[in-house]
Order: sequence, then structure tokens, then C-alpha cells
Amino acid sequence: MLPGDAPPGVAVRWAPMRRLILLVCALVVCDLSLWSAVVPLLPHYRDHLGLSTLQVAWILAAFSLAVVAVSVPVGHLADRFGARIIVGVGTVLMIGATIGLALSTTFPELMVARLLQGAASPAPHTVASAAPCRRQIGR
Repeated sequence: MLPGDAPPGVAVRWAPMRRLILLVCALVVCDLSLWSAVVPLLPHYRDHLGLSTLQVAWILAAFSLAVVAVSVPVGHLADRFGARIIVGVGTVLMIGATIGLALSTTFPELMVARLLQGAASPAPHTVASAAPCRRQIGR
């Protein structure tokens, strides 16, 4: 319920919603940052690992391909087990995949880390973004 929609004399409590929206915004910013953080590192990977242009392109594309493949199933898992659990698990997986990316020394390791980052991305991004709406309708 928006403040203008409240009947006279009924107070709308926005403080919990503000905290939730700030948390969601922080998760989305982190998720989008991790998607693009690898871009300045691509020349480094190409030069130090001897990768071809196609391999470098796959490192960048792996994240998005995994997001597309996993988004709908993650939404169903959030409906079944609850958004809070799925967002928590996805955030932990995203952190682990990012550490794996930082420690990668070969092309297959980079690909696995980027695929895991992309697979974990829908939880903190998509599911968390729906949380304020879910809260408003009581789910």
C-alpha cells in the first residue's frame, strides 16, 4: 500500500521496506559489477594465458549464457523454498565463484568460474528484485 492509498488514520510503515529496497539495490549493484568486472581483465587473460580472441569472447559470454539458462528455474526454487534462502545461497555461490575466478590460472578454470557466477546471478539479482513486490502482496 502506498502512502496515498492508505485510508485516513492508517499509518504505512516504510522503514522496513526502505531497508529491504536498499539491500536489494546493493545486491543488484554487486551482481552487475561482477558481470562487468572481468572486462578490463580480458587483455590480461589473453596475454598471460595465451588465449585466442574466441576464448576471450567465451569468458565474457559464459556469464550471460548461464543467467539465461538458470533464471527461470531459480524463480521456481524461490517460490518453492522461499526467496530469502535462494538469495542467500545464490549470494554465497556468487562470492565463491568470484574467488574461483580470481584464483583461476587456466582457460577451463576461468570458464567454470564464469559459468558459476552466471548461474548464481539470478538469485541475488532477479529474486531479490522481486522481494519488495512480494512483501507488498503478502508473499
